[in-house]
Amino acid sequence: MAEMARRARWLAVLALCCAGLVSGVAVAQAPAVEGVRIAYVDMRQILDAAPQVAATRERLNLEFQARNQALAADEVALRQELARRDREGLSMAREELAELNRRIEALEAGIRRRKAELNEALAARRNELLIEMDRQIGEVLAAYAREQGYDLVLTQEVAFASPRVDITSQVLERLRRQSASGSAR
Repeated sequence: MAEMARRARWLAVLALCCAGLVSGVAVAQAPAVEGVRIAYVDMRQILDAAPQVAATRERLNLEFQARNQALAADEVALRQELARRDREGLSMAREELAELNRRIEALEAGIRRRKAELNEALAARRNELLIEMDRQIGEVLAAYAREQGYDLVLTQEVAFASPRVDITSQVLERLRRQSASGSAR
């Protein structure tokens, strides 16, 4: 943990130096970079609370609802066939039992295949939507940072962020307003 904290401090110092060089402030001339505004956004909190994230989850659920229901119906049919085999298997004719076992095996194979296909399609669609959502959140964050005059906004985990530099609630509020208005920006 101490090593991570030390690295985080070095990254913060490096970020300050880079921000100073980019903005034309001579870092070597001043012990502290004055006028540089740094903020932090807790992306976990954004992803937990932003209405855009909830809307994306709902969209995914709706898109895959029919496929999930079809898969669930197959699983019910499989359970019914297994229960029938358990109940009647000993009293069934050999051919009838063999046919029932073939149906059970076919259902099991079909369910495995459909689950794999569903998981693959869901992962691909989720990634598409996450990229779009990330772009939207990034645009809102960048616009807020520019309007408020921030030189650097950190979104990755940091060892410590003072409440003075944490702008998560302001960004969340802007995301909520954007979602309520239905605007793209």
